[in-house]
Amino acid sequence: MATARDIITGAMKRASLLASEQDPTAAEAADALEVLNDMAAAWTLQNIHTGWAALLLDEDIILEDGHHEGLKNMLAERLCADYGADVPREVARRANEGWQLLAADYMAPENLRVDTGLQTMPSQRRHWM
Repeated sequence: MATARDIITGAMKRASLLASEQDPTAAEAADALEVLNDMAAAWTLQNIHTGWAALLLDEDIILEDGHHEGLKNMLAERLCADYGADVPREVARRANEGWQLLAADYMAPENLRVDTGLQTMPSQRRHWM
């Protein structure tokens, strides 16, 4: 299991905001954690229901391990915007793939609303006016 800190560190390295041997400072980690939690909270508005609750830095990520790669790239993309850095093309591509996988696994089907006039076709009516 990866922790929020693991995801944040990986994301910052992919965004080239940290050197490979560096770890984020406490302030950087706290800021990135806020971005991570905000990003996950917004998923519900897009009909992606993961059960995510706001995490602390050393709490485990609730998503399956297969989503950690995409999560790091999605966070890296967001952090680049916050730091005014260019998003590496590979990070953007992988963030998009990560989003598609997340949507495929966690998107809740919407209820279909059908006009009542379409529920009974004329050929199925018993009485004509």
